[in-house]
Amino acid sequence: MKRTQLTVLFLCSFLIISLLSCKTEPVKQNPAEINIRIKGDPAKLNPIIYPSSASREIYQYMLVPMADYNPYSLELEPILIKEIPQGQLIEEGEYKGGVVYDLEFLAEAKWDDGSPVDGDDLLFTLKTVKCPEIEATNWRAFFKKLVDVQVYSENRKKVKVIFSEPYMLAREAIVTANLFPKHIYDSTGATDALSISGKMMDPSAKIDSAFVTNFNGAVHSRDIVEGAGPYKLTDWETDQYVVLEKKKNYWAAGSNNPYLQAFPNKLIFKIIPDETTAMTLMHDGEIDIISAVSGANFNDLKKSSADKFGFFNPQLTRFYYMSLNNADPILADAKIRKAIAHCADVDQMIEVLENGFGHRQNGIFHATKSYSDKSLKALSFDLALAKKELDEAGWADTNGNGTVDKVIEGKLTELDLDVLISNTSVLGKKVSLIMQQEAEKVGIKINLLTKSRAELGDAVKKGKYHMTPSAITSDPNDDDPFNKWHTDGPANYINYSNPAFDKLVEENRVELVASERNKRYKKMQEIMAADQPVVFLYSPKERIVASNKINAETSSKRPGYFANTFTSKALVASDN
Repeated sequence: MKRTQLTVLFLCSFLIISLLSCKTEPVKQNPAEINIRIKGDPAKLNPIIYPSSASREIYQYMLVPMADYNPYSLELEPILIKEIPQGQLIEEGEYKGGVVYDLEFLAEAKWDDGSPVDGDDLLFTLKTVKCPEIEATNWRAFFKKLVDVQVYSENRKKVKVIFSEPYMLAREAIVTANLFPKHIYDSTGATDALSISGKMMDPSAKIDSAFVTNFNGAVHSRDIVEGAGPYKLTDWETDQYVVLEKKKNYWAAGSNNPYLQAFPNKLIFKIIPDETTAMTLMHDGEIDIISAVSGANFNDLKKSSADKFGFFNPQLTRFYYMSLNNADPILADAKIRKAIAHCADVDQMIEVLENGFGHRQNGIFHATKSYSDKSLKALSFDLALAKKELDEAGWADTNGNGTVDKVIEGKLTELDLDVLISNTSVLGKKVSLIMQQEAEKVGIKINLLTKSRAELGDAVKKGKYHMTPSAITSDPNDDDPFNKWHTDGPANYINYSNPAFDKLVEENRVELVASERNKRYKKMQEIMAADQPVVFLYSPKERIVASNKINAETSSKRPGYFANTFTSKALVASDN
């Protein structure tokens, strides 16, 4: 063999051995699909009329807002606009005393058909929110003082949004509202004659009923779901699965913005109410990520399969509470509400239901918020104090049946309460059972009634209930308690009313100085502690399990992870 051939052979052998023996870092690759377990069907994919947590977990990949809080830094960052607007006080003219926000959409931002994302889409979205015929109850409360939206005629990418007076969350409400393409959702121009006040410009005119029906119904929440986000809806089988596919020729392909990224080709949301079934499918490799895992399953899996899965515990700003209908003749008495609260063994709930992954919640503001009053103590689990509250309120077991009673309006009334539970909420049932068992010891009878989510929602909205397990998840911005806790709040389904509390909420809504708002927040918490309108329970740590085949990063921002940012793990070479 010639010298040159020997040299080449030696070099090739050396190169092969080197490649086989070298250690490399994992190379990120785009996964074909990510399979995600969700507990229930999202019902509707329209954030204006149905901003539920189950729906949000899916539509966030399709309907992006103009800006949002970065999942990791929690700083408000632009998505569809050039920069976050700074409000300017209006010192003269028609809107004197108001505040104007100037926005400019990115030149490259486009809808799927190539049409530009611009001020006309924002105007349409906000008209829809303000239109009284549209079921946008929750969103509408944030735009009560919105009086004008002006799109520049020479550049439709520029727009002015005007509020009649300062509002603490005006900027956040504007830029975090999910944007809808007008030319797709309102191809007939039904909202053209609608003013931003929600009224028709021509008093004799009426908004097209077909548009209202479509927007409130399935047409614009299932048949047509169009947004400027990186994924599109391609398949939806009720109570089975929802499939999103990565868009081709996407306008923001290659973006570093986490809301515009799309590494997986498909996001498949598998609807699996039973956790045991979901865990089995995860072991079999048919599920890649599960959130809100029970504490017991989380710990067991961590002990037995640490090599197969990643385990994450981001602290979400979520807390659980037991809603009490304050308009009910029995529950209208604060002493009864406090008696029920003293029957809640929250420490047991945290230990048994969450395996210790949680802490007591003492009021309406999550402990991570800077203005949460840490010195305020939640009512303790104390059956003696519960009995004392009942005695002082005039309730006693006069007929010896084990349930306390009282004569109300000439009629002997038993302290017999129903707690309504969603048929998909295992946690809600377990929390209610613990309260039921302890309340029985002091003569309060609690009955557990299971309802479908639709039946439960209807009963709560109509005030036809006593108690129901509830949860609140908030975003990084300061809290505006108006919607859920103010007397006139559109989502005040507990029917709580306190003029002093209302006044503080109203004053804070127009206060732009955070330190001044914090003083009122403290007083709100003190009033709420005295009234005890609900039973505050605990704030859990999220428990997320992900396949070790993917690079999963979690966040304290709901839902705790962003599947569009997930990549696959693969080694181009390994140890010999």
